[in-house]
Amino acid sequence: MRLSLCINTFNEEKNIHIPLDSAIDLVDEVVIIDGSSKDKTVEIAKSYGPKVKVFIVDNPRNFLANKQRAIEKANGEWILQLDSDEALSEDLKKEILSLLQVQSSLRPELRARAKFNGFDSAHHCPEQSRTDKVQSFYFIH
Repeated sequence: MRLSLCINTFNEEKNIHIPLDSAIDLVDEVVIIDGSSKDKTVEIAKSYGPKVKVFIVDNPRNFLANKQRAIEKANGEWILQLDSDEALSEDLKKEILSLLQVQSSLRPELRARAKFNGFDSAHHCPEQSRTDKVQSFYFIH
């Protein structure tokens, strides 16, 4: 199962390394929608290599629309959305990997019905949502 990380940014050169460092080895691609940053956010993001795709838009304050744009550009069957100052814990990464492995072993018609199995993070609690295109991880603060 392919996993895409979606991040929206605007002038996040001091933070963008946080989600990228924590998730780059877990995901198949990173989709960043940048609201025309004036700092080095885009340059830093691109330095993480070919997994990272950056799309620059001219609406820095419309984070909700930019999150949706990232989902639309993502190719993964699963979407992980992180803010530019959020990181995955090692335990959460293991849980996500486990879930993806279970999902891959299921017949396609059963995949959408698979349940999360106890994500554990100090600051997050999981929910699952299904759209026609992707499965999404949502973490509520």
